[in-house]
Amino acid sequence: MVEYLRGIVAARRRSLKDDLTSVLAAAGLPEDELLGSLALLLTAGNDTTVNLLGNGLTFLFTEPAARAAAADPAAVPALVEEMLRLDPPLHLDLRKATRDVSLGGVDVPAGGIVWLVIGAANQDPRAFDEPGVFDPARSPNRHLTFLPGHHHCIGAPLARLAGGDHLHPAAGTVPRDHTRGTTGPPRRQQGRAGLAEHPGPVREGGRMRWVTYDAGSGPRVGILDGESVRGLAASTTLLGLLSRDELAEAGASARRDPVEVRALDEVRLLAPLPRPPSVRDGLSFLDHLRGCYKALGRPTELHEAWYRTPAFYFANVGSIVGPHDDVPIAPGSAMFDFELEVGAVIGWGGRDLHPDSAEAHIVGYTLFNDWSARDVQLRDSAQGIGMGKSKDSASTLGPALVTVDEVEPTAVELSVTLNGEEITRGTLTQMDWSFGEMVAFASRGVDLVPGDVICSGTVPGGCLLEHVDTPDLAQARWLRPGDVVSLRGAGLGETRQTVLPAAPLVPLRTGF
Repeated sequence: MVEYLRGIVAARRRSLKDDLTSVLAAAGLPEDELLGSLALLLTAGNDTTVNLLGNGLTFLFTEPAARAAAADPAAVPALVEEMLRLDPPLHLDLRKATRDVSLGGVDVPAGGIVWLVIGAANQDPRAFDEPGVFDPARSPNRHLTFLPGHHHCIGAPLARLAGGDHLHPAAGTVPRDHTRGTTGPPRRQQGRAGLAEHPGPVREGGRMRWVTYDAGSGPRVGILDGESVRGLAASTTLLGLLSRDELAEAGASARRDPVEVRALDEVRLLAPLPRPPSVRDGLSFLDHLRGCYKALGRPTELHEAWYRTPAFYFANVGSIVGPHDDVPIAPGSAMFDFELEVGAVIGWGGRDLHPDSAEAHIVGYTLFNDWSARDVQLRDSAQGIGMGKSKDSASTLGPALVTVDEVEPTAVELSVTLNGEEITRGTLTQMDWSFGEMVAFASRGVDLVPGDVICSGTVPGGCLLEHVDTPDLAQARWLRPGDVVSLRGAGLGETRQTVLPAAPLVPLRTGF
């Protein structure tokens, strides 16, 4: 660039023009100062503004919360600052040490070069709460994009002015469904367990933990914010937001201007999706199946069918319960059990999806407990047409729908306790079938719709059946009234439910 500028200066000295370069060239500045000034003006007066506008348009096309903020002129200044923080126009700058200095435990001699990684500094968790979250209403927002002090970027006012002037009118020209086009949501990288392994901060509306709650006047939807819930209008439902692809905008609204704010300990958390369109419970952990076979005294070698396609059954969407609801034992069951699972919630519908991209249709995750009547399940298995009353009485979802950019499920440690005693601990890296494969298989020949739930199946060891150590199943330890079952997942939260006595069985003419 120096040689490029040197050539322009030489041309201006031969023939001055009515521009800033000619004025500086005629001012008699030393060559290195002149070239340095021109380079500074080029980057400060051009790059910062052009790059901010380009980055800003990218935010508008990919980030619904940015579009919502840009539509409000009063919100644009804070939006510009958040864009500058999360994706600076220039990510790197350098400084030369004028004396020996120690920075972060590293000795830098006089004359040494120090690179300033502005983008990394702007996401320092010591300076910013949830630094990877795109929050257009973030305040305070003391980012270092334009650098403070003597080295403050002289192009900062122009960049901010141009950003504010252009982003507001541009917001109205961006199609709401642009990012999804005609082929579904944008693809994310495929992780080991079919989950997104993001190479850097993901800006998909900001990280959210969505809940459905009741504060005494009926169900409402909101987002968790520490020990409080920021609620939306009473008519809003999580399923409605998913169906209209309005989750990000609604989340930004809840953060910026909630209809109500309630202390978490003052509300009752319901299932985030009290009645999802469908729940498919899979069996992606084959070690769980082997453990069940072992407990039942069967050979643990699996039929080849288990390795060909994922298995699932349809759970009863009419018996979904919340994360802290009491759960009665299924009528007539003496072998009631729990199962530690994770549910993936579909955010964008699709049909005949490819396994490599199907995982991108998942909007978030939640804990799932597949309450099971094992004695009834033995009869279901003998009949050979799938799960019936054994899986019909209750299924727990909750406590929250945690968006994909809030949690890295492959790294989440999952556990279940019974009366405070840990039964098992595991992670989704143990899955034999990825979520991407299960979603793709579930979509084969049918439409998946927003709000559908695809569950992982039981984490190995995550049920009482796998711990049976007696040939007489009836004598094994099963759930009893008063037992307390808790599922936990780092980042996903905790369920805690008390087991109640079963309702009386109304028998058929056969006595069953």
